[in-house]
Amino acid sequence: MITAGEQASEERKRQVAEAVISLVAREGLAAASIRRVAAEAGVSAGLVQRYFRTKRELLRFAFSHLHDATMRRLSEVGPRTGDVTARLVDSLSVLLPLDEWRRAEAAVWLAFLAETQHDPVLARAHEDATRLGRELIAEAVRAAQRTGEAESTVDADSAAALVMAFLDGLVTQLATMPGLCDADWGRRALAAAVEHALRHPVSSPDDAGELT
Repeated sequence: MITAGEQASEERKRQVAEAVISLVAREGLAAASIRRVAAEAGVSAGLVQRYFRTKRELLRFAFSHLHDATMRRLSEVGPRTGDVTARLVDSLSVLLPLDEWRRAEAAVWLAFLAETQHDPVLARAHEDATRLGRELIAEAVRAAQRTGEAESTVDADSAAALVMAFLDGLVTQLATMPGLCDADWGRRALAAAVEHALRHPVSSPDDAGELT
């Protein structure tokens, strides 16, 4: 059982992680120094350093915090009764940067994405997040096949990979070009991509062949 002290410690770490996210969303990763993060969180630099010895440790924890929040949303994608396709689109739509907090999250994701080229721990975490997202979507595709909402010839893993790739690109466009891609268009584009993936078989991402 977690003690009151441990619970308080975890809450302070979450507070610091959210300060990192807010700061990086506004000013980028370069701004996320121990001192700046402490000021953003309203705590002392010493407290931040009690939990995170280096900026890299701090960024890794913030990325993990952001990943966990995203996975909690994606966990709603799993198979259930009813209109699986609509529920899949609704679940994935909550990941789109359509309000202030989600736009901040998207900005941080993009900043961390560049950092994965230089930090193998972040690179593995990003790959794990993508793999888990694909698995959750694939479960929903299989559920849609059982209800007849998806073609039986569709490979669920390949369809999930396609949807995830589209979602990554859509989040990037909505976050970086809001003047060209508004919220309504984003939702409709996502729905169209999901419908296409459920109806048209595609090659596996591990397959050297072209998408069909």
